[in-house]
Amino acid sequence: MKTLLFATLFLAFACDMPKQTRYPTTSTYDSGVSGVDSVFTDGSSGDSSTGDNTSEDPVSNTTPSRQGFENCNIGHRYDGGSIGSFGVCQSEQDERVFAINFAQADVSVGTCLIPMHYEYDQYQRVVSHNVGRAECVHNQANTTYYPVLYKNQNKAINAVMVLKYSSLNPFMQCLNAKNDYINGHPGCLYSQACVNQAVQYATTVCNAFKSNHSNHYKQVQF
Repeated sequence: MKTLLFATLFLAFACDMPKQTRYPTTSTYDSGVSGVDSVFTDGSSGDSSTGDNTSEDPVSNTTPSRQGFENCNIGHRYDGGSIGSFGVCQSEQDERVFAINFAQADVSVGTCLIPMHYEYDQYQRVVSHNVGRAECVHNQANTTYYPVLYKNQNKAINAVMVLKYSSLNPFMQCLNAKNDYINGHPGCLYSQACVNQAVQYATTVCNAFKSNHSNHYKQVQF
């Protein structure tokens, strides 16, 4: 069984889209990053005349109606635990654009999508890197949404993390844990012992995330 690792990278900030609201979260240490960059779209932003908006389409079959998803099966193939079953596809025309459809509604907590890049290390373990901003939605059941996931890293988006909004902050704490520890201990980069402690700290934080939130997320690779 392949082991999923979370790369400890900073999440950089991007500009807000119109009509979207930022929901800040905090990191464990003062890393210079004041919060997780995330927005709720709820299908309210974007120009409905273009393909790059997050508005929703009622769905009556398993193929999304928009260009770039002609070969997509949006059926509820993935088990998201508390999220419920869902289907998600990546556009064949733009790596940032996705189609997602949920079997159950969530109009209170919300569900987020985070663009990810995965690759294999020398031990053939999957290492996941966050490469952009979280986009969240208070979703209706059996409705297809088209979030645009903005990148801030020069890596391809070849996976997406789908998780409850309530699990977003712990997930980002996992991703940022090593750098947060190093920034919280001046001179740490000049001490191999301190760097090793940072790695151990990150492992502990990420194991806690996986243990406490395993029923609230699903990573899908494309």
